[in-house]
Amino acid sequence: MKPSRRLLLLAAAAVLTQVVMLSPLSNPQPAAAWSGAATATYADTHWNDCAGQSYSSDGYLCVPDNNCTAFASRALHAGGYSWVNREYWVGPIMFGEPASWFYRSASDRTHSFAGAPEFYDFLINYDHDQGSTGPGGGTRVATTSGVTVSQTYNALSRGDMLFFSYGTVLGMRFVDHVRVEAGWNSTSFTPYQIAGRGPSVNAPGDYADQNSIDRYHDFWNGVYWIAQPQNTVIWQVHIDPANR
Repeated sequence: MKPSRRLLLLAAAAVLTQVVMLSPLSNPQPAAAWSGAATATYADTHWNDCAGQSYSSDGYLCVPDNNCTAFASRALHAGGYSWVNREYWVGPIMFGEPASWFYRSASDRTHSFAGAPEFYDFLINYDHDQGSTGPGGGTRVATTSGVTVSQTYNALSRGDMLFFSYGTVLGMRFVDHVRVEAGWNSTSFTPYQIAGRGPSVNAPGDYADQNSIDRYHDFWNGVYWIAQPQNTVIWQVHIDPANR
């Protein structure tokens, strides 16, 4: 997600707060343990179904040019991570910590469904089962500063989330992008590559899927196509399989 909207309103948002009441979900999902394999399978199946479309093949809004987080949210939910509606949003206007995460329709969804910073905050700060009193439903298990071809493997499992920051703005880092860990310890796959940057043969290692720009089984850290790999930071977030 590009940080431009955040920067335009940052000064005002720092001092203004709101509590927004949200109506309860009409169709809460049944409890079921989250499956990383199911999340990864969804990502493998739907990685490009928003290409040139207004809605995905399973009925979700496609966010033009910025669908990465909506795709990751859909995959997480498909793996059994049920929508969360705690009926409030607390913090600075537009940028508060998202205690809720859900999609009911194109016009009725939380910022955390399609906003990379808000999705990250939701996973890190809000336990799915216990509310805001416990640790988040996701845990940042590793940070990668500067991406290289030698970083063959990461600390994640299938269905976990990779959050990218491509640089600093006014000395601060924002979450710009998210992708889904789709597989690991592969002996051979073909990562996406720009001219002169990619391997001439299949590569070993971990791989991921994403939307905007659509990638299938790409090298997990995107080193073969990221414009400034030396300035990129990746926060590796493991999803607690006990969440439901």
